[in-house]
Amino acid sequence: MKVNQLTLIGRQPAQAGRANAKMRLTNVITTILLAALLTACSRKASLNSVLDSKAFDSAPADVQSTWRAAVSDLQTNGYAPAYVELFKLQSMDNDLAPEQRGAVESAITTVSAKVFDAAGRGDPAALNAMEEIRQLRSDRAAGAKR
Repeated sequence: MKVNQLTLIGRQPAQAGRANAKMRLTNVITTILLAALLTACSRKASLNSVLDSKAFDSAPADVQSTWRAAVSDLQTNGYAPAYVELFKLQSMDNDLAPEQRGAVESAITTVSAKVFDAAGRGDPAALNAMEEIRQLRSDRAAGAKR
């Protein structure tokens, strides 16, 4: 009888440990899901705030036109064309006010996050855009070295 009591006593902590491990795993999964949800919401909000930037209201016509083209492309998930327009704006650095440069940088960062997120979900347009963007950046870097 003593052996059975020891065996039962020996099993109880192991079973309690398994229950604690399951609870910890559940907590970790819940935390990850909440973090992913908050990140997705903040990315959407930040993209909307980038697109609604008033920084270009008083910009020269060519700068406004390029910004509007980038915004239009972003609203239709035209990632690669949006990058082309944003890179054009970046190259107009002397024509941009500090607030406008900041808006362009924020747009590039936000679009990158959106593209990577969509590509991670297997979105074919985003996967193609990633390849086009990689090529654009490569060409741009090669041009800067010349």
